[in-house]
Amino acid sequence: MILLNPEGSQAAIAVWGPTIGVAIRDREQAARVRLDQGLPVDRASLLSPPWLEPVSAALLAGFAVGLGLLLDALLGHRTFVTVWVGLSFLISSSLGFLLLFIVLRALRRRGRASA
Repeated sequence: MILLNPEGSQAAIAVWGPTIGVAIRDREQAARVRLDQGLPVDRASLLSPPWLEPVSAALLAGFAVGLGLLLDALLGHRTFVTVWVGLSFLISSSLGFLLLFIVLRALRRRGRASA
């Protein structure tokens, strides 16, 4: 995206830079909490399940594409198809986030029950 659209590259950096910083800060806080509780703080214990980050990235990308299409349809006077494709991306990724939240909550409850 940075190479193809130089005007949008600053916006992409403005979004992803803080996003990565927040992830680093959250992992550092998790490590401190685990250390205070006497739990291990090695890399494996701090990482999320291997499937979580790619799924979250795909859902976030779908949400961003859907929102972008809707904004383009509203501001750029695009076609009826653009609106429906944007809505379908936006709604499907929102439902995906809801499903991901439910799955993570169930996994957390199962982890608490086994501990």
